[in-house]
Amino acid sequence: MNKVASDKINHNKNPFDMWYDLNSEVGQYLSAGRTYYYQCYAIQNGKEVRCSISSFTTESDNSGLSISTGGADSVTSNNATVRGTAAYSGTRPSEVGLYFGTSPNNMNKVARDTISHNKNPFDIWYDLNSEAGQYLNAGTTYYYKVYGIQNGNETCGDVKSFTTASNTTERTYTAYVFNTDGSLAINSRPSKDYRIGAIPEGASCTVYPDRMSGNWCWVEYNGISGYSYKDYLTQNLNVRTGIVRGTDGSLVINSKPKVGNDIGYIPEGASCTVYPDKTSGNWYWVSYNGVSGYSYKDYIILQ
Repeated sequence: MNKVASDKINHNKNPFDMWYDLNSEVGQYLSAGRTYYYQCYAIQNGKEVRCSISSFTTESDNSGLSISTGGADSVTSNNATVRGTAAYSGTRPSEVGLYFGTSPNNMNKVARDTISHNKNPFDIWYDLNSEAGQYLNAGTTYYYKVYGIQNGNETCGDVKSFTTASNTTERTYTAYVFNTDGSLAINSRPSKDYRIGAIPEGASCTVYPDRMSGNWCWVEYNGISGYSYKDYLTQNLNVRTGIVRGTDGSLVINSKPKVGNDIGYIPEGASCTVYPDKTSGNWYWVSYNGVSGYSYKDYIILQ
């Protein structure tokens, strides 16, 4: 044992207590689950007197981190989404991320995120193109694993792999956004709250069916690519031309299928584009002069 603390006595209390906080007063930073020994001493007339030796054992550290590497989704010739999960006890992980490469023995750390939420367990998702900056080659096998850091210690999941498609030409189709009453979010991951853009109601976008992830489609609109919920996308909008009749002036375009949500007008006698498949009760979804919305169908004659 080493002498780690000493104090001069300038009071006249007799008897008196001796207290030491090992961290703040003595500078001793202890390890979990370890036994330590100590004894107090005093010096009187130049002679040191020691008490008996005592001991204590610090509590075990109950912190723990479990990382699981999941599969790869939406694998194409030049992209994939990889996933994993993290579960922990004790201290929340400070960071999670992804190792990636063309060899299981030579992977680089390509993505990392600081954890600020208290979800437990929680999912880890990375789109290799948009989030990890990895632009893949067709017909190539890649290896990856997710990791987490807790209390400065890194824990990794198992190494997994996927092979990109050899065909560099991806299948696509055009779809229209419907029934969102405004816009459809584009997300960086196949779940809510990762919004990176939006597709207006009635607009068309490009869909990549080979990149489906559950109920999420990989879409591209106005230079932004990501996931959008498939229930708001359709290929089969029946587009017709409509002529406005009987309004004595103009027909209101509404943002919702009811009166009082005006966003534009169609003059009497003008023609507009009508999407009959998006009819909502007595309201057609129409497009006129760059404005899309709902108009009362009794004033529109389909051609």
